[in-house]
Amino acid sequence: METVSTAQGSPLRNEVRRPHQPLPIPAVGPDGEASPCPATAGRRHTLALTTAGKVLAWGANSAGQLGNGRTGGHAATPVRARLPRGTTVAAISAGCDHSLARTRTGRVLAWGLGHNGELGNGTTTSSDIPVRVKLPAGLAAVALGAGPDADFTIAIVR
Repeated sequence: METVSTAQGSPLRNEVRRPHQPLPIPAVGPDGEASPCPATAGRRHTLALTTAGKVLAWGANSAGQLGNGRTGGHAATPVRARLPRGTTVAAISAGCDHSLARTRTGRVLAWGLGHNGELGNGTTTSSDIPVRVKLPAGLAAVALGAGPDADFTIAIVR
């Protein structure tokens, strides 16, 4: 057994837990919205998808990977990614320092570090807001992925 301490004021502060046991922390969005559904972790940031199809992000923001229109620093509580108006997200994935979202219409959005073309928009420029990935004409994404150590993105299309 070990004692796990979380941030000041947390209801889980100094809770005794077994080693390697997950530490549940209630997630509440910036507007007090319900807990998010799926979550994914990048190298130093986390994304969560709400039941309303919006993306919440927290953690490091060195390359704009939180998608909230800012670069630098970090967010200790979830912030909302600035999705294009009318966008509903169906799936998310976090890369090393970039983030991905697949919309319900099959489009892919990416943001964060883009120095190696991770954002798929034809540039090697980073973005602190979601930008559209340039998929070949007539194709829609059915799945996407990256990983906490990945400097690349993969989208499965049909």
